[in-house]
Amino acid sequence: MRYRNHGDPLFNSYEQYVRPDGSVLCRLCERWKGSDEYPAQKQSRRPDQRAGRVCRQCRVLQRHNLQWDRYERLLQEQGGSCAICTVTLDGRRDTQIDHDHSCCHGSSSCGKCVRGLLCGNCNKALGLMRDNVAALMRAVEYLQRSSGQRRE
Repeated sequence: MRYRNHGDPLFNSYEQYVRPDGSVLCRLCERWKGSDEYPAQKQSRRPDQRAGRVCRQCRVLQRHNLQWDRYERLLQEQGGSCAICTVTLDGRRDTQIDHDHSCCHGSSSCGKCVRGLLCGNCNKALGLMRDNVAALMRAVEYLQRSSGQRRE
């Protein structure tokens, strides 16, 4: 993947990166996507504020230092579903890249500490439990105890 500059002969006119149907070419993955896949810039001078931009998914991959092939391999290894709850991941906004926060703090990562792909709910659950395995095991035991009490 190479980043396309505005001086690039392949990327020098508005018509080359915005189709009449409104789809926009991502400058990183070079895929045509709907304009809703791009964050709007309020200060843009372009006729379509989203034109010539980097799509949301590529921005997330950049933040986690992942290439498209590794992302797609992770998705394929997980069968296209969340690693925890197995809900189908559609590759849109709800697909979260999980990484070990003891390696890289915050919302970005070095790419080496990526653990897998999760749905938003499972990623939030791990975050709320602060990736504490002992606390998660106690939560499982609690749920198992309380589900047994309801059946009696």
